[in-house]
Amino acid sequence: MLVSTKDSHLHHFSFFPLAPADGTSSDSEEGLPMHYPQRRRGWGRIVGLIVATVCVAAGTMTAHLGSRVLHGDTNATQALVLAGECTFAMETEFFYTEPVDDYTENVASAEDCCQKCQTASYPCRSWTWVKRLRRCFTKSGHPVEAVHKEGHVSGFSRMRGDTTLPPPFTMPPTLPPVEPVTPAPMPAPPAPRPPPSSPGGIAGGQKARDAFAGFLSLWRDSYQDNDGSVPEVQDSALPGSFAGIGTKIVVSSGGAAGGVVTEGMGYGIMVEGFKAISGDHTAIATGLGLLRGWMGMVNGPATYPQPFGGGNGKSMEASTAVDSYPYGVSAIKGPEGGYSGVAGWKFPIEQCYPPCQGSATDGDEDAILGMIYLSEAQGNPADFVDLVVRGIISFASADLGFPDLYRTLPNGQRMFVPKGGSQWGGLLPTEGKFKSTQEPWCYNPSYFAPGHYRVFRDFARKYWKREFDTYLPKHLDGNPSTLQEMLAAYDGSISAGYNILYYSSCSSGAVGNWVGVKAECTDKSALNCPGVPWATTPYVGESGTCSASGTTFGSYGPDASRTPWRIAMDYILYANESSRVTIYDREGKPDPNAVYSAKTYLNGMAKQYIEHAQCDAVKGDCMAAGMTKTATYKLAAAFDQGPHTTCSNVPNAAQSWWAAFMAWPTFTSFVAPLDSLTESDSGRWLDTFASICDFSGGKPQGDICSISYFELGQEVVATMVMSGAVLPLGGTPATLVDV
Repeated sequence: MLVSTKDSHLHHFSFFPLAPADGTSSDSEEGLPMHYPQRRRGWGRIVGLIVATVCVAAGTMTAHLGSRVLHGDTNATQALVLAGECTFAMETEFFYTEPVDDYTENVASAEDCCQKCQTASYPCRSWTWVKRLRRCFTKSGHPVEAVHKEGHVSGFSRMRGDTTLPPPFTMPPTLPPVEPVTPAPMPAPPAPRPPPSSPGGIAGGQKARDAFAGFLSLWRDSYQDNDGSVPEVQDSALPGSFAGIGTKIVVSSGGAAGGVVTEGMGYGIMVEGFKAISGDHTAIATGLGLLRGWMGMVNGPATYPQPFGGGNGKSMEASTAVDSYPYGVSAIKGPEGGYSGVAGWKFPIEQCYPPCQGSATDGDEDAILGMIYLSEAQGNPADFVDLVVRGIISFASADLGFPDLYRTLPNGQRMFVPKGGSQWGGLLPTEGKFKSTQEPWCYNPSYFAPGHYRVFRDFARKYWKREFDTYLPKHLDGNPSTLQEMLAAYDGSISAGYNILYYSSCSSGAVGNWVGVKAECTDKSALNCPGVPWATTPYVGESGTCSASGTTFGSYGPDASRTPWRIAMDYILYANESSRVTIYDREGKPDPNAVYSAKTYLNGMAKQYIEHAQCDAVKGDCMAAGMTKTATYKLAAAFDQGPHTTCSNVPNAAQSWWAAFMAWPTFTSFVAPLDSLTESDSGRWLDTFASICDFSGGKPQGDICSISYFELGQEVVATMVMSGAVLPLGGTPATLVDV
């Protein structure tokens, strides 16, 4: 319906058949009109829109049968209101092929927004007003799509003397019949990604994708053909996918690294898995090469009992029998005769004295996640699924303590706490056969990977076969464990991890390197009993401290820095489930007043930037004068000068934001929607962070753009998360936002 204030009667206007919303409207939750690449829209649509706009300016609206004026929601009632020199499309959001030119805060009405467009310093042609935000967006061009959106009003501004449009004209009162014209066939566009079936994460635009591509190229430079650093595994002991695939390794350096460590191998396998599932066939071969190296680390050197796994190198049973030290099964033999599972943390093992032994939870979980994605990218061959399932079971047993290392809450739920690795940390006792080899009750919050655990759980449930029952470790009393028990163990580890995070972090998202999870049984050698792992977190007991790597207890530093991207991955992969977390009090009873989830944690970190950085990415003022890169000092203020980086849960001072391994993970917090930002606003923040480094010369230039092993690992994973490369297996991609 077209209503004219110049004419008292109603003019009926046929707004041509509008294509149904196909997921495009999900790109913008509220506010900023969306930017689509030009190639996605035909020129016919734009020409049609210009004709319609001219007709509005002339006081006449007419059907233009050669094109559809706007592409939008067929169910939306497009009420166009002509008022003076402004045309209003009620409950409508405009979409564009390039970013909007400007926006203004505190605009009271759609009429005022139109006036902002009319009085703009540039030739403003269209606008969108967001009622809830009182925000007016203006644009020098015309939209290519309109979508029904409650609380949005969009429109065109009539500009006097606008010579860029054809002169106004009036169609005759009666149109002759026009035969429909079948347009010439156009080349088929690439198949679009499936629309989200549930809420998902937000991804940055081209700048974020470019940053990921830049860091990924550098990260891949650390891949090498095996030089003997890890043992080789014969084709006959592996699934058929590995035939003809050479062994690759990730060469690490710095700190406890050097040689080949499971942390670096895990990052590599995980990154290549996500690239493979997106259609990168090179990534499948590269990922399989790295995974072959992983299997060599699981099998271990020929000079030690095989498999080596997460055992102590003294016997095969150390890695295959749940009742031999260390507790848990870390390697499981398959039908080909080879082993799958978790690996010894460092190779060659002679780089340590005594020789390196035991698994590391962080590397294990990333490698197995990548293993699952490589399986999916190949269509889940049966022999490969078998390999993956054995890895999932091994991780649950060696690194989470399945089936017998847990604490039982008053409601009967069993809490499994991620260990530091197969031999230490988590809930391992202080005495007896299975006592921890390092400081007891010590826990690293950044090892907690809830999104990974949900993927492991769901993959096992989906592809389980009866013959897999024989792979499950037995209880210490000799009774068999079950698939349902293992799935419950993964759920218990997720619940425990979020509760520990709640009691060991500040509102800014800062979290301690190491915290306590002491819940000692009356029998100090027992593996399970009633108890609450977070009863005294962050301390070990009433006031004790711990550290397992030399980094400071209760300080936001290198060991804690990975926490944000691990939680961000949980939100992207399981947006709905990660938003439902039960928080328990110190006695293990549900706390009805505590509201906490992946989104809560990430929003707190994002707010730290919004409230305490010296710039606002939404306004575009985070660039230094005369520079094309982001002015990092404006962002650093949020954490180096801002509050909330220490609190009762994180009592010791944080490491400086200026280390790349500290800063980049924090940027991933903007993948979760924030009530105060539109999705496009969040995308602007993500792209602002991505603009810190300039890759035009190959080597990144910028203040926190590092190419050393540990920093580069955080940069490549963080930008993978920021750019939308983390894809749920259920077909729910992140919402891609170009700004």
